[in-house]
Amino acid sequence: MIMDKEGSSLWRSAAMLALSLCCLLAAGCQHGLYVRVKTGGWVQGAWLDDEKGTVRTFLGIPYAEAPTGALRFRPPQPVMPWKGVLKTLTFSPSCVQPPGPLAAPGEQSEDCLTLNVYSPAGAKPGAKPVMVFIHGGAFVSGGSSQYDGARLAEDYGVVVVTLNYRLGALGFLSHPELDQELQAPQSGNLGLKDQQLALHWVQQNIVAFGGDPQQVTLFGESAGSASTCVHMVAPGSQDLAQQFIMESGVCIGGLPINSKTQSDAIGEALLQALCPEATDRLGCLRELPAAQCGGLG
Repeated sequence: MIMDKEGSSLWRSAAMLALSLCCLLAAGCQHGLYVRVKTGGWVQGAWLDDEKGTVRTFLGIPYAEAPTGALRFRPPQPVMPWKGVLKTLTFSPSCVQPPGPLAAPGEQSEDCLTLNVYSPAGAKPGAKPVMVFIHGGAFVSGGSSQYDGARLAEDYGVVVVTLNYRLGALGFLSHPELDQELQAPQSGNLGLKDQQLALHWVQQNIVAFGGDPQQVTLFGESAGSASTCVHMVAPGSQDLAQQFIMESGVCIGGLPINSKTQSDAIGEALLQALCPEATDRLGCLRELPAAQCGGLG
């Protein structure tokens, strides 16, 4: 190949830029701050330094597409791969929820299906047990940002995962029209399906963060505990976790559980209140501001 001086100079510049990028990524990879998520792409984390040691944190990793627009009131869809390096340095917004004493602080958004990973320093791929925590809040409030997994990761040498899931009407609306649209009686438990997809994400990706997918303990508090109980017996959650810890919440009893008939009646009341004149009531509901639906609890 024959190249003039200008072309040669451009080639050298491009080569130096590529070499610099490789060195930067290599340094980050060596220290564990750049991790490749199989189901998404590269993420950049951060070191969390404290008195006893160091923990790697990866905050706000998306595990599902934003459940907005046509995806509102539908089962979660796995996140599409992204280009470049995604900076996972801060928590994502909590899911939309009504105001109250249990509400998660900070920003809220319908685009909230993310999780956080805390990995102890020096964790080799696939070496550490994993603990996945589901937050409580009566299925209408709370968020993963309220729980710091770093202490648990550091003191016990485990990889900790916390996650967001849809709450209130956005996560648990049940209605026959939704069942017909989904061609199955699946409405009413989308928040649980969010959790289930996050558990699949753990199985597919946690090795890269130092976790062993065959040593997963699922645990939660209050509504998170009841969710843990559900996943312990749900066919779609089999083999996604091997151990379970339930803290103040079970599948039956404690938190109120409505029958499908009762849940559908609540859904009908919501549709009549928010979209009484609409021909396409589900379409109307999907066009409303998220806070108008999620804020109802």
